[in-house]
Amino acid sequence: MGEMKDAGIVAVSDDGRSVPSPGMMRRAMEYARGFDLPVIDHCEDKSLARGASCTRVIGRWCLVLRGMPAAAEEVDALRDCALAELTGARLHLAHVSTRGAI
Repeated sequence: MGEMKDAGIVAVSDDGRSVPSPGMMRRAMEYARGFDLPVIDHCEDKSLARGASCTRVIGRWCLVLRGMPAAAEEVDALRDCALAELTGARLHLAHVSTRGAI
């Protein structure tokens, strides 16, 4: 991260692949905080979202596609907010789509 920051990055991201382990996310946040880089996070617990094509709150497309329960996003959002508070990291939750995650 240090070399990437020196090269000009302004944040780090899981790029749409939610970090599966709370311990791994904690270490990533601590490391990012050390370089004063915010963490951009895609919140989706894959074990809860397995087989889904979209979140139920997206709209009528979900009438056709199997929806992901809101909890799949909300569990990760709560976890990562708690870890950000614990580590002092700056956190941005990307494309939040459920009331509970907000």
